[in-house]
Amino acid sequence: MPLGGGFCLRCSALQRWAVIFSLGSLSLFESPTPGQKLGIITLSAPEPAQFADMFQLGLKRLAEVGWETRVADTAIAQDGHLTASAEEIRRDFVSLLEDDQIGAIMCSGGGAVANRLLESLPFNEFKKARKPLIGLSNPTLLLNALTKVTNVVTVHGPCVIWDFGSETSMPLASIQQLYQLLRDPSQTFEFEDDDWVVLSGGQAAGQIVAGNLLSLQCLLGTPWEPDWNGKVLFLEDFQKTVHRYDLMLTHMRNVGVFSKISGLIVGESLECEPTNGVDLVSMLTGFVRDLDIPVLYGPRFGHTTDKLSIPIGGYARLNTRRKYISFSGTDI
Repeated sequence: MPLGGGFCLRCSALQRWAVIFSLGSLSLFESPTPGQKLGIITLSAPEPAQFADMFQLGLKRLAEVGWETRVADTAIAQDGHLTASAEEIRRDFVSLLEDDQIGAIMCSGGGAVANRLLESLPFNEFKKARKPLIGLSNPTLLLNALTKVTNVVTVHGPCVIWDFGSETSMPLASIQQLYQLLRDPSQTFEFEDDDWVVLSGGQAAGQIVAGNLLSLQCLLGTPWEPDWNGKVLFLEDFQKTVHRYDLMLTHMRNVGVFSKISGLIVGESLECEPTNGVDLVSMLTGFVRDLDIPVLYGPRFGHTTDKLSIPIGGYARLNTRRKYISFSGTDI
C-alpha cells in the first residue's frame, strides 16, 4: 500500500483519537485525545540550540499540519556538548509524561550522547503514561530501552529539526503514515517495492527492534540491551563509510545478535561512502552470506527524507520473494 492511503491530514491530526490498546504483556501507547499537544524534548545533543532556525521552522510546520506543541525547558538548552544534566532532562521528561495536555512526545533531533540518559530514564512514569514517544537516530537507543523495560511500544519515526525543519520538509505521505500509526497502532501497514534489494532470501516474522546501527550498538552488554531472540531487526545509519558500517555489523555478529534474530531489514543508508571501491550493498551481500536469515535492503526509515514510522515492540513480517514487509503494533 502507499504511505498515504487517502488520509485527511489537518482534520485528523491529534483531533479525535482516544483508544487504549493492549496485547498480553505488550502495551500499545494511548492514542492522543482531542485538544492535546505534542511535547518536544531533547534526549541527545543540544541541536535546537545549534540549529535554532531549523528548530523554529520545524515547530511552525508542525503547527501548520495541526500539531500544537509544548517545548520542554531543557529542549533548547546547551551545556557544552550536552543539552543539560541527566537529572534535568529526566525532570522535563516526567513533566511531559504527567501533563494531561500532552498526548505524544517527539524528540527534537539526534546527536551522539543519548546513552548518558539510560540510567535516568523514567521507566515507571513512562509505563504509567503510555504516551507515544517518537524519534530517530541516537535517541532510538532510548526508545528501545524504554520498550525493553516497560513493554510499551515506541515509534521509530521523525524528529522536529531534521524532518519538519529541513529545507525539504518531510513528505505528506510520510506524515500521514505517522498519523495513521498514532491514531490506530493496531492496524497493519504493508509495503512492497521492486527497488529493494534481496541480500538473503526467505521469510520471517517476529517482534520489532528498530534503530540506528551505531546507537543500538551502544546497548550491547548493558542491562537495556534488547532481547534479540526471534526479532525482526530494522537497522539504518547515515554518513558512515563502508568499513565503519562493516565494523559495527561485525561487532553485532560477534556478540551473537544475528544468530538470534529471525530477519534483518537494512534501511537505505544515505551518504555512505565506498571504501576502496566497495559500496554498501556489495559489502552487505558478502557480510550476510553465512547468515541463515532473510535480509532485505532499501526501505526508507530513519535518516531519509521520506520515511516509515515503525512501532518498536510491535510485530513485523518479511517476505523477500515479494520484496514485502508489513508491521503493526500488535501481533500480525
